[in-house]
Amino acid sequence: RGNLWFPVSRIVGGVKEGGIFYLTPAGKIHKRNVGIAGADIGVSDVLPTSDYLDVRNAQKYFRFHNDGRVQQLELASAYGKGIVPILGGVLVGNHTTLLKLDDQFNAVEVASGFANVSNVKAAPGGYIITDSDQGVIYRYKTDGRKEQLNGTSEGTYGAMVGAINYKDDTVLILDNQRPRIFQLNLKTGKSTLWAGTGAQGWASINIDKLNTTFYYPSGLAVDSEYNVYVIEQHRIMMISPDGVVQHFAGYERDGDNDGATPAEARFRSIAGIVADKNGNIYVADTYNNKIRKIAANGTVTTFAGTGEEGVSPHNMAATATKLNHPHAVLPLDDGTVLIADSWNNQVISVGTDGIARPFAGIPAYGFYQGLGSRGGDGGTALQARLNTPVALARGADGTIYITDQFNHRIRAVSPGMKISTLAGDIQGFA
Repeated sequence: RGNLWFPVSRIVGGVKEGGIFYLTPAGKIHKRNVGIAGADIGVSDVLPTSDYLDVRNAQKYFRFHNDGRVQQLELASAYGKGIVPILGGVLVGNHTTLLKLDDQFNAVEVASGFANVSNVKAAPGGYIITDSDQGVIYRYKTDGRKEQLNGTSEGTYGAMVGAINYKDDTVLILDNQRPRIFQLNLKTGKSTLWAGTGAQGWASINIDKLNTTFYYPSGLAVDSEYNVYVIEQHRIMMISPDGVVQHFAGYERDGDNDGATPAEARFRSIAGIVADKNGNIYVADTYNNKIRKIAANGTVTTFAGTGEEGVSPHNMAATATKLNHPHAVLPLDDGTVLIADSWNNQVISVGTDGIARPFAGIPAYGFYQGLGSRGGDGGTALQARLNTPVALARGADGTIYITDQFNHRIRAVSPGMKISTLAGDIQGFA
């Protein structure tokens, strides 16, 4: 009955190209010239109307009027999809929120708590919202209420991304997609909600742990005083033993600097955090290619890494060593610190003298995860081959365990530096 609109994006010879096209009922394809260079390349969603064309391009939202006027709006996130017309404006899926853009092009949040809105469609009594990261479909009603229609129950884990020993035979388990922390009793096998509401959103400050949201939390740590640290992308929150959520380090936006206090420091997509017995906190500042150390007095310094991605020779100062997206750090009782140099497919050791030395894996630079190899079981750890090590742990007997992610194995390095596979083989579930 009308034209079918669709965006096209592709890379030819390293150059992005494409545009916005429409197919007429007669079978003819036409390209719409929007008049702004690059605005039609990489488009994720379009909404044509009789008066204007709305275009979603990453974090930018454009409205191209038929009379030549152009309006532009910066969205809070580059993620999410879905544009649907409503009375007095449009609804837009913007990652963890649903926005309403009124006729004056003002954006107002009308629903939140999603993991990733990937589609919005009109339906009887309201609008259907697909939350692809949770695997859930919601209805947003015309009266402003949000209800879940199908998918997993509210008590179900969304995506478990971390677990730490806590106290009294309990483990804390972190859910990334429906952000919550559960406490699992190892004796009874029962779990209870420990923190979080299950809604996506930056954690609140000075609020009870059961009443806060979290924003895509990716890791947990606990110190000797039972403070629990929660990674939220570029910042770290702390939950005190009395259950109050506090800001500990970093900021909502990324950056790269040390600081006299944890709040002054800036990080970029933290993947790992751990506390040592002396009250120091080590942070795997993944996309800054550094390991940060937060001393017990609050001073933040760079412990390892220059910030430049790459592989460096061994036996040099850790602060002069290049790292490649480190995901984990593990301080040992003797003061040695192990680092999962993930995209270099190796584990390195930093001694109390500050010198970086090889520990496990033949270094193999990868421009992305999953580009390592596999081998070496039964031999020395130094000659083993790893494929994106992302987590480290120490056993009571001194064995070091490595999550060898893209080999789908848990590797074990004995005190005698022999490596073996503890569990896993090929990708699957059994």
